[in-house]
Amino acid sequence: MTKFSEETQLWVISHDQDLIEGLKQQQGCNHIGLDKDMGETFAHDQDPFDRPPWRWPTR
Repeated sequence: MTKFSEETQLWVISHDQDLIEGLKQQQGCNHIGLDKDMGETFAHDQDPFDRPPWRWPTR
């Protein structure tokens, strides 16, 4: 993955903590941890006021 990411953007979604920790050690890694609270998924350690505004679209 590290070699491949030198030539293209690579998104990795994983629950494997060993894999996540290994990738976080790589230069250029932009780790975004996700959490879930009452069915809502959000970026870990992101202040609620820093979240992008989002509303359900009208029908």
